[in-house]
Amino acid sequence: MIYFYKQAFSFANMGYGATLAWFMFLIALVLTLVLFGTSRFWVYYAAEQK
Repeated sequence: MIYFYKQAFSFANMGYGATLAWFMFLIALVLTLVLFGTSRFWVYYAAEQK
């Protein structure tokens, strides 16, 4: 995040900063999808019956 901020705003390199922002978004999206997809294996709901 600090690297992104410095590139975009301190060094006025907006194109590279935008690319870094998209890359961080995609990483967060992939991690979220993996966690949602695997949650049935590690989340326990008391009301759920097996």
